[in-house]
Amino acid sequence: MPNPPKLIYWDSDVFISRFQKWPGRIDVLRKFTDAAERNEINLVVSTFSLTEIAKVPGLYGDPAKDKPLKEKQLAKVSAYFENDYIVVRPLTVDIAEMAREYVCKHGIKPGDAVHVATAIYWNVPLLHSYDERLCKRNGLIGDPPLVIENPIWRGQELLFENAEAPSSPIEDEPQGDEKAAAKTDEASVSVTPGKPPESTV
Repeated sequence: MPNPPKLIYWDSDVFISRFQKWPGRIDVLRKFTDAAERNEINLVVSTFSLTEIAKVPGLYGDPAKDKPLKEKQLAKVSAYFENDYIVVRPLTVDIAEMAREYVCKHGIKPGDAVHVATAIYWNVPLLHSYDERLCKRNGLIGDPPLVIENPIWRGQELLFENAEAPSSPIEDEPQGDEKAAAKTDEASVSVTPGKPPESTV
């Protein structure tokens, strides 16, 4: 019997980098999505991310260069999230209250707190993000502590060598006593270094 897919939570900036084919990131991110297509990994995401990815950020993080996605791009992004290996989890009241606690106790931004709370609530041991401030909270939130790091491909067998919590298969309900309310068209944006991303669709 094959092993169940391992679980990784992707922050919105990781999905955006994958959609954009971001220089310096795309080669690593392709390894994860290729593994997901082989059913070795499930990528977990919050419904909150469906809002966050509505804008394409400038290459150097300048909010003035952020560009809203066009209707055709939004349709492709929505189609991408329908892949079987992407598991979309709802932002419930329980998760929102957990996120509020993390904002107060750990000083993280509300949006980041939603991602952290969703990963912890659904027993996802590893969260990928390119937000360096969030990555500084690695191992400080959750019991067992959530691993928060940049996407690093160590190979399938070594992928979770730093994770404290075991991976678990996707289920209809979260682990523990709490309950939760419960194809591959890829959005692509080309990026030229030194310029804001430009839509190619």
